[in-house]
Amino acid sequence: MHQHINGVAVSSTDTLTGDNFGLTSFTPTNISVTDSNFRFGQYAEKNTGIYADNGSVIDVNNGTNTISDGLNNGTTMSDNTGNQNIMFYSTGTWKQATHNLTTGGSLGAFEGLGSQINITASKVIMTSKNSTVYSAKDSGIITVGTSTIGADTIAQGKQSTIAYSEGLNSQIIINGNLIAADENLFGSNNSNPTITTDAFNNVGAYALDGGLVKVENKSTADTTTALPSTYAAYTNSMIYGLGAVADGRVTYTGTLGTNTVASKVDFDKGVAIATGTKGGLLARNNGLIEFTGNIINQDLHAIIPNLSGGNTHTDVSPFFADSAENYQGVKNNSSSNSKIDFTAAGTTINMHDGVVFTGYDNYTYFAKTTAIEGTATPTVLTPDETKKFDFATYRGMGNVAYTLQGASPIN
Repeated sequence: MHQHINGVAVSSTDTLTGDNFGLTSFTPTNISVTDSNFRFGQYAEKNTGIYADNGSVIDVNNGTNTISDGLNNGTTMSDNTGNQNIMFYSTGTWKQATHNLTTGGSLGAFEGLGSQINITASKVIMTSKNSTVYSAKDSGIITVGTSTIGADTIAQGKQSTIAYSEGLNSQIIINGNLIAADENLFGSNNSNPTITTDAFNNVGAYALDGGLVKVENKSTADTTTALPSTYAAYTNSMIYGLGAVADGRVTYTGTLGTNTVASKVDFDKGVAIATGTKGGLLARNNGLIEFTGNIINQDLHAIIPNLSGGNTHTDVSPFFADSAENYQGVKNNSSSNSKIDFTAAGTTINMHDGVVFTGYDNYTYFAKTTAIEGTATPTVLTPDETKKFDFATYRGMGNVAYTLQGASPIN
């Protein structure tokens, strides 16, 4: 066995040495990667496919073809996939001093700009388990597809994270559908059906310490993904587990004084979430989530036949923000101002099991929201409504419909 650990397929991380080149000023160009696939087999662990650092820009262009880390693309058997890998990783900023270049010159405009990865493909398919498709840190930027040409992202492995953005100015913009539906557990790629007990532990989008993840569904659905029959009607974006986590905020001092930026996840179009035991939406430590779509809150015994134990969702709520007041009338986190906005009509929460409302009083919830999707006209609030809006933890509740299903008790 030859294990491959901590490798990188394509990297742009080394610094320039302008003094050695005799350069004081020049115009850098983007690195172009075409027809790219990188193969993470069963012995590949903690590797990275495309890695941008130090303010570099990598354009990954597969045209209308698929980008995959699987040995056989999306048909790779689950026992032949990698573990704890990252497909695309962008981090760091351009610094004249780091590149040993004279201050000023044509490169002065690049100072402080984040590294970037721009991805063009019909689909991005990650087969690795316990892995991340897109990771941006320390002002790194990743853009998937464009506003007119989308690219669907499919994470087949268990315990997948599609987008992870950490730190001020870090951002991941995805134009396309997201699917993390444990295909390598429930589909034909799995030769060991007993491991389906690991299902429903994926994360769609995770923003930490001022990071941003924004999802815009611009492409058609991936109709080849094998969804259990219970959820077959949800043919666009589908996450098994936590759809979104927004955690923390960052404070910085700029030219206009001190500013605070919350971690933010924004689903600009509908996403379906089939919750695991951690719920569907989680905002904490001043995080912000803007959501539209569907959430299914259901005991997992209905989906996983060999699952042991009692009802998995007795105490699970489809959404939770830690700034809400608990049943004792005090905030769960007194220093937090986390918010969840439901931004468009048509959001449905299907309750088979669990806890519908976790807030203590009606002031925790507010019917309207000023958050919008796309180019929609913002809602104008009266002064009294603005006070209620600012105080509320869960906003836009007028856009949410609940359906109570099944015979289990729902609180």
